[in-house]
Amino acid sequence: MKHQHRHRGSIVAAIAVVFLCRHLLYCHGVTIEEGEGAPIQTVQFTPNVTHRTDMCDKQRLFRGGLIEVALIYNDAPGLIVFNEDTGDFDEDYPGFQITLLDELARRAGFEWRYSWGVAFPAHLYDGYRLQPNATADDILLWTVNAYDVSLTMWDATLNRLKLGITFPGKFVDTSTVLVATNADSREQISFDAFAFLKPFSIWVWVCTIITIVFTSMAAIGQVMFEPTRHGERILVISLSFWSLILVSTYTANLAGFLISERQQLYPASSLAEAERKQVPICIAANMSISSKTKAKYPNANYVDVEFNSRYDHLMKNDCSLVVDGYDSFKIAERNESYSCSLVWVGRVEDRSQGGPATIVDTGDYCTSLISHVIDFYLNEMNQDGYIEDAVTKFRDSISSYQCPEESDSYLDLDDTFRLTMKDMGSIFLWHFVFVQKMPSITNGKTSSMAEDPDKKLIPVLIVPGFMSSVLTVQSSSLKPSWKDKRLWLNITSLGFNSIKRGGKLQRNEDIRSKRLLDAENV
Repeated sequence: MKHQHRHRGSIVAAIAVVFLCRHLLYCHGVTIEEGEGAPIQTVQFTPNVTHRTDMCDKQRLFRGGLIEVALIYNDAPGLIVFNEDTGDFDEDYPGFQITLLDELARRAGFEWRYSWGVAFPAHLYDGYRLQPNATADDILLWTVNAYDVSLTMWDATLNRLKLGITFPGKFVDTSTVLVATNADSREQISFDAFAFLKPFSIWVWVCTIITIVFTSMAAIGQVMFEPTRHGERILVISLSFWSLILVSTYTANLAGFLISERQQLYPASSLAEAERKQVPICIAANMSISSKTKAKYPNANYVDVEFNSRYDHLMKNDCSLVVDGYDSFKIAERNESYSCSLVWVGRVEDRSQGGPATIVDTGDYCTSLISHVIDFYLNEMNQDGYIEDAVTKFRDSISSYQCPEESDSYLDLDDTFRLTMKDMGSIFLWHFVFVQKMPSITNGKTSSMAEDPDKKLIPVLIVPGFMSSVLTVQSSSLKPSWKDKRLWLNITSLGFNSIKRGGKLQRNEDIRSKRLLDAENV
C-alpha cells in the first residue's frame, strides 16, 4: 500500500509541474503546441523565407577601406624584398608576404600599402623595443593590439589562442619535426676482407675451431666414419646438432649484420627518445616552437641558438638534432651550403598550422570582422592553388638549388637491402685464395706418393654437402679398368663412405646394393 501511495504521489507531482510550465510559458507569450506565440515562427522547409540578418552593408564598408598591417621583419631571404633605390618594395618580386598581402587586398577590396608598420622578431633589434628580452608571444600580442593584422607565419599554439588571438586562413604547416644530418650510408660502405667473420666475436670463432679440431681427433681416433657403437653415435648426433645451431646462427647474424649496416642510424627518432638519451638539440630561442617544446619535454638537453643559425650549429656538430617547423625545414632544405644533408627524422611531434594573426574583438574596434574577411579570402586563395604557387615561387626566389627526389628504386626495400660485392666480396676472395693454393698442395702430395708407390693412399673425408673427395685407384678386383684412374666421390650424392686402413673402401651406389672396391694395395 505504501508503494502505491508513493506512485500516485509521483504522478500528481509530475502533472503539477507540467501545468506550472505551461502557465509560465503562456505568461511569457510562448505556447508549446505548433510554436504559437513565438516571436518569429515559420513552418519548416518553407521556401524563400529567411530570418538571417543582412550584414552585407557592414562588410561592404570593408571594401575601399584602409587597414593597418604590422609586417614582421625577418632577415631570412624571400619574405620581404625591399628595394633601397626606390625606397619601396621590389617591383619584380616584393617577397612572399607582400605578394600574399597584395592578392588578399585585391580580392577583398581594401588598401594597406599606405598604412603599414614594421615589427621586429624576438631575435632582432632588441634595443628597438621598450620591453627588453621580449618573447615571440609578447611581440605577437602587442602587434595584434596595435595593428589590424600581424603578418608573418605565426604558429597557432594553444597558449596564443587562450590570449584571444585568432589565425584566419591558416595555410602554413608549423608542425614540429626533428631534423638531423643525413650522410648516405651506401657511400660509406667499404670493402672488408674479413666481413664474413663479423657475425661472431673472436672468442666464438676460437671455440668453434677448437671444437672442430678436438672432435675430429676423437672421431678419427675411434675410426668413426661409420659409427657403430652408442657412444660414437651420440657424438655424431651431438656434433650434427651443434653444426646445425652454429650454421643457422651464423647465417641469421650475417644477414642481419649486413642489412643493419645499410640503415642510417640517427641519434634519436623522437623528442621523447632524445630526452631520455640526453641528445643535444638545437632550438630557436624565444620562439613559439621553443616554448611549446620545452613545456612538453622539459628535461631534454636543449641548445638555445638564433633562429637563422640553427642549422649552422647542426652542421658544426654543436648539436645532434634540430627542432623546427615543417615548412621552415623545407625552406632550409633549399640552402645549397647544406648539400642536401638535412633529413626529417621520425614522425611529426606536434601537428599545428599558422598564418597571419588578428585579435578577437567584437566590441571595441570590431576587428573580428577583418578576421572573418581575411579568413574567407585566404581559404579561397588556398583552394584555387594561388598560395601553393606563391610558396613555390618563394622557395625558388631563395635558391634554385633543389635536392634530388628519391627514386622508386631507392625506396624499394629489395633494392635498398640488396647486398653488393662490397658486402659479400670477402668470401669470394678467400675462396679464390684457397683454389690457388690447392694445386701446390695436391702436387706435393702426388710427388711424394709417386716416390713411394707402396704408400697407402687414404682420401680425406670431407664434410657432407660442401665438396667432393678424389681417390686414385691403384687396383680393383671388381673393376680392373678403374686401375690408375681418379675416382670422384661426391659425398652428397653417393652417401657416406667409410675408409679403413689396410681394409676395404666401401662405396654406396644406391640404398639397396653396395659394392666393395678392393683396397688391399691402396
